[in-house]
Amino acid sequence: MSTLKVRRASARAAPDIEERTVIATWSVRARIFLISGLMVGATMGAAAWFITHAFDAALQARMGQELNIRILELERLFSLDQGKAVMRHRPADPRYNIPESGAYWQISENGKIILKSRSLWTTSLPDDKEITGVFHSDTGPDRTRLFALARKVAFLDPARTGGAQRHFVLEVAEDKRAIAHLQTVFRRNLYGALLLIALVLLVGTILQTLIGLGPLTTLQSRFAAVISGDSDRLRGNFPKEVAPLAEVVNRLLAHQEDQVAKARRRAGTLAHGLKTPLTIISMEAQRHTAAQNAEGDVLEEQVALMRAIVERELARARTHGASAAGGMQTKAHASVERLINLFERMPGAGDLIWTNALPEDLKLAMDPDDFGEVMGNLMDNARKNARRHILIKAHLEPDQVVMEVRNDGYDPSEQGAEATGEQGSGLGLAIIDDVLELYDTKLNLTRQRGNATLAQFSISRRR
Repeated sequence: MSTLKVRRASARAAPDIEERTVIATWSVRARIFLISGLMVGATMGAAAWFITHAFDAALQARMGQELNIRILELERLFSLDQGKAVMRHRPADPRYNIPESGAYWQISENGKIILKSRSLWTTSLPDDKEITGVFHSDTGPDRTRLFALARKVAFLDPARTGGAQRHFVLEVAEDKRAIAHLQTVFRRNLYGALLLIALVLLVGTILQTLIGLGPLTTLQSRFAAVISGDSDRLRGNFPKEVAPLAEVVNRLLAHQEDQVAKARRRAGTLAHGLKTPLTIISMEAQRHTAAQNAEGDVLEEQVALMRAIVERELARARTHGASAAGGMQTKAHASVERLINLFERMPGAGDLIWTNALPEDLKLAMDPDDFGEVMGNLMDNARKNARRHILIKAHLEPDQVVMEVRNDGYDPSEQGAEATGEQGSGLGLAIIDDVLELYDTKLNLTRQRGNATLAQFSISRRR
C-alpha cells in the first residue's frame, strides 16, 4: 500500500517538475518581457479604473451641486396664493419648457402632482416616499435614467382654519445623458493616453532589456569564439557585474591549458622513454631472427605494434585542436610547399611530380602543427602509392575549405597496409583521424578512375 501511495505521489509531482523545468529554460529576456507586460497591464488597468471612477464621482458631485441650485430656485419661486399653489414666474432654465428635454421639475402634495414642468409633458417623475432630499438616481420619462434631488417643504396656509401647515415635495431631475457624452469622451481620451503610456513603457522595457542584457550577448559571442578556437580567452570590456565572471572563466581556461600542456608533456615523455627500450628489443629480435629462432619474428611483430602505438600517442601529444588553437591560423600554400621540399629530398622521390595548386593567400583556422601532421601523413601516403603525379588543391566555399590530396596510384588503405608491405600507412590514417576529430571533421578517401586515390577533408577558413 505504501509503495502504491509513493508511486501516485510521484506521478502527481512529475507534471509540476516538468512545468518548473520548462519555466527554468525561459530566457531572461522572455521573463523580463512577461513580468513587464503583466505589471504594465495591471498598472494601466488599475489607473483606468481609479481615474474613471474618480471622474464619474466628480461629475456626480457637480451634478448634485447643480440640482441643489435648481431646487433652491424652485423653492424660492413656489408659494401659496389664497390656498392655491402657484409659481411666481417660470424657472430660468429654458429646457423646462421643451418636452422631454432632459431637465425636469415637479411639485406634489400628498402624492398628488399639483405643478410640473412642461418638459415632463404627459409623464411625471416617480413619487418616491423615501425621498428625503438625498441626491439619487431614478427612472424618468421614457424609462430614461435620471439624477434627481427632492426636498420636503411646509407652508402655513392662512386660508385654512387655524393656519394649518401644508406639506409639499419639490423635486428636480436631470437626464443622465447630459453627462454620458462627457464620460464617453473622457474614457476615450483616457484609454488612448494610457495605451500610449503603456506602449512607451513597453518600448522602454525592451530598450532597457536589450541594453541591459547586451553584455550577456557579448559574453555569449566571446564564449563561442573560445569554443570555435577563434580566441583563447574571453577578451573585451565587460561591466563590473560581468567582469568577475569573465575573469573566473579566463582563470579556468588558463588552468585547463596548463593541465593539458602538462598531460601532453607527460605523454610525450612517456612515449619518448619507450623508444629506447623498443629499439633495444628490436635489435634483440633481429638477433634472434638472424639466428633463425622463431621467437625473433614474434618479437619483431610485437615491437612493430608497440612502436605504432607510441608514434600515435606522440602525434596526439603534439596536436592542439580547434578550441586549443586560440585563433591561430595556417598559411596552407606555404606549409604544403615546405612539406613538398622535404619529400623531394627522400630516396626515390625524384620521379614524382608534385603540384601545389593551393591559393597563396589561403588561411585556414587550424593550428600549423596540426595542419602539418595531417598533410604530412596524407602526402607521405600519396608519395608511397603514387605512380607519377601528386596534386594538392582546395575547393573554396563561403565558410570552409575542402582540402584535396590526389595521387595517380592505388591507395593501400583500401586493402590494409599489409597488402603492400607498407608500414605506416594505416598508422598515418589513424593519426589523421585523431587530429581531424578535434576539428569536428573527418577524412574521406575515394578511389577515382585509373586507380587514382582522392583524400579530402574540410576545415574552416580564416577571413
